[in-house]
Amino acid sequence: MELSPLAVAYARARGNDRISSFGACAALSDLVDLSTAKLLKREISDMIVAPAYDDAALEILMTKKNGKYLIIDIDLDYEPGLVEERTLFGVHLVQDRNNMAITEKTLDHIVTENRDLPDAAKRDLLIAAITLKYTQSNSVCFAKDRQTLGVGAGSITVYTVRGSLLRR
Repeated sequence: MELSPLAVAYARARGNDRISSFGACAALSDLVDLSTAKLLKREISDMIVAPAYDDAALEILMTKKNGKYLIIDIDLDYEPGLVEERTLFGVHLVQDRNNMAITEKTLDHIVTENRDLPDAAKRDLLIAAITLKYTQSNSVCFAKDRQTLGVGAGSITVYTVRGSLLRR
């Protein structure tokens, strides 16, 4: 089967952690095509989120999990606010949204003595930085050959707290 670029991207991302897929959600950034749907059909996941689906892909996905597979369209016009807010048990948490663009310019300030990074290393660092942008704080990411190999996601997010700090 010839794989589309989206199918290849999904397969590589999926290869990052094939074991911890219980309750997984496939979030894709492009039109889901037939080859991607065929891959998704074989994999364990409970839902998919994407901007669009071609008819053949949608037909396949609608049969997954005996028709109970969640298929969600992304609202392409949605623009998140600049501030994220949550209230947990009366404590109001506020955090600026991370809207930093990660580009090659991100690597302009290298703090090691050896500042000579091969192009492949720069590419992999950018992939890791983009991955970490969308994981929880205190995370680590390993990337090589244009693929994330592992992500250790932390569990602490830094917020500004409006309320009383009772103990540390």
